[in-house]
Amino acid sequence: MARQVLQDDPWLVSCEALLWAKRGERRKAETLLRRSLRPVKTFLHTHHLWHNAAAAYALIDKPAAAVSLLRRASALGLPNFPAFRDDPHFQSLQTYASFRALLAKLKREWADYEKEFGGA
Repeated sequence: MARQVLQDDPWLVSCEALLWAKRGERRKAETLLRRSLRPVKTFLHTHHLWHNAAAAYALIDKPAAAVSLLRRASALGLPNFPAFRDDPHFQSLQTYASFRALLAKLKREWADYEKEFGGA
């Protein structure tokens, strides 16, 4: 069904990459990740694409690529500290200094948002 609506949308391709990464199929995941990250127009918000791709990179042990995409996603539409902190796909990144620095930055921003706009 998704293929009928989105055809070859990069977000959908990133979802497929994540599925292959979860199955341990590193080569298939990497091929799809490269395809999903090509500069083309996407139907959905690109920050969701980058979040999915980062999750796949984290699962195939490419932390630098994962954190790079998470930085992009957080800067351009998805500065969601709890989503990054609690996503089980990012467990392997917990010991990676760049990921911890990103989480610290997002946590400060999250606290500022809560002060300004009130907690949920």
